[in-house]
Amino acid sequence: MAAVKRIALALVLALALVAAPLSTAPSAEAVSTIRIQGADRFATAVEVSKWTEGWAAPRGTVYLASGLKFPDALAAAPVVAAEGGHLLLTRPEAVDATTMARIEAIDPATIVIVGSEASISANVATQLEAATDAEVERLGGRDRVETSLLLLERLASQGPVTNVWVASGHTFPDALVAASVAGRDRGAIVLDYHDGTTAGASAWLDRVRGVVQGIPVRIAGGTPSVSAADEAALRGAGPLSVDRYAGSDRFLTAIEINRAFAPTSPSDPTMLVATGENFPDALAGAVHAALRQAPMFLSPGGCQDYRADILRGEALGRGIQTIMGLGSAASLTDPAMSLGPCPVFTSLQASMGAEYGTFAPRWYAGSGSRTIDLGATLPTGIVRMTFADAGHHRAVTLGADGAEDELLVDQPGAYRGTVLFEGKLSPSTRSIRITATGDWTIEVLDVRHAPDFQRSASGDSDAVYLFGASSSEVVAKYSGSDTFVAWELFQQDGVFDGYLVVEMGAGTQRVPIGPGPSILSVYATDDWSLDLQ
Repeated sequence: MAAVKRIALALVLALALVAAPLSTAPSAEAVSTIRIQGADRFATAVEVSKWTEGWAAPRGTVYLASGLKFPDALAAAPVVAAEGGHLLLTRPEAVDATTMARIEAIDPATIVIVGSEASISANVATQLEAATDAEVERLGGRDRVETSLLLLERLASQGPVTNVWVASGHTFPDALVAASVAGRDRGAIVLDYHDGTTAGASAWLDRVRGVVQGIPVRIAGGTPSVSAADEAALRGAGPLSVDRYAGSDRFLTAIEINRAFAPTSPSDPTMLVATGENFPDALAGAVHAALRQAPMFLSPGGCQDYRADILRGEALGRGIQTIMGLGSAASLTDPAMSLGPCPVFTSLQASMGAEYGTFAPRWYAGSGSRTIDLGATLPTGIVRMTFADAGHHRAVTLGADGAEDELLVDQPGAYRGTVLFEGKLSPSTRSIRITATGDWTIEVLDVRHAPDFQRSASGDSDAVYLFGASSSEVVAKYSGSDTFVAWELFQQDGVFDGYLVVEMGAGTQRVPIGPGPSILSVYATDDWSLDLQ
């Protein structure tokens, strides 16, 4: 097999609509957990909207934002909460049937499309006008900064704006929790988005100067999110005050924001937990958290003991009785949602770890291009990656000699996926070179952290599974127009062999799959599914 290759499998499972209680952690026996999820990000927003009914206004305004891009929905969330409305997500070209049914059930007098026609097409407005009696409006500027300012202007037209949160317009995590806080007390989100030049920063400040004068300004996240130079410029723009709320990463930043603004003894002892690795589930959750006056925390998608311990301490210290997990188990696993303890590995995961090697998890976050030294040469493992911006990004492993080994990802657009690296081949993986223009996260794990493949799996990006069944056949479906590749990888006498399961554009194929134990790895950029026969 080639030294540099693209082989991966997505972790996003298409699940039916469920909001079912799950088992609680032994160390928090009084805490129950409820998962709010839909079959995809659009249906999850619908389910969150249903749970919001008790706090939203009757026939509350529906805000419709892109489910594929985060900036418009982030800036909209506190405005939606201030109006007692609902935040739903849509594809750019048309509203899904599930979302349309929810809009019809709400029966709003007004629907606000958030973003320009570059984000949500004119066809969506036409579709809404034909299907509802609501007045359809659009709030969209020439870019994400202007859209956030238009939303602030709408909020100000209905009453005083009490504070302004400045959050990165390049990446989403810090702004997610800031939006849930801003929505409680008529705060607004203004996005910090400009190029890296002095002129670009100055032009951005000129645009936002008028809305920060004489008002408390709160900065979400550390200097990688909102630079020290931008903070200094804001201080010189005449605000009442400027305070920054930041932790060493997105998860700890969420805790810092909640410690500053969420009640320690809430009348409604509920907290929301959403993955910090992707944005859709938490977008509608920010509105629900604001209306409910409940804290929303971010968690890794998978369980990590030390992070679960911190969140469990937050829950116990606040007297939390109910944890609402947002999104499917593919985004937020049951142990991560219930705040641990993290589970032991399955027998298949343990045996594959013994076969391919184990190592301590590594987690990195940054912005722009960088080479990550992993601290040791690693055996075979998986890399979970997110890239937040729409630019071109590339990640490649480097061997102990510094030469490029395996290409992990090389594509434009926001990305979230899991890929396999075959470090047991020579040279072993020592570092990862990132080429990017925006924010990213990298989690490097041994193969035990890949989920077991059951009877089926589906997703819309890259990911990895462990396969332990006997030889059979699998039905592979793909809806994209480009290449879809599924591999089965296994060892024989210490040498990797690869068995190509399927390669195609859009369509369906029934193909053989070899016996496990093996690693299943899929490369895809659109919706796919694998079903064992």
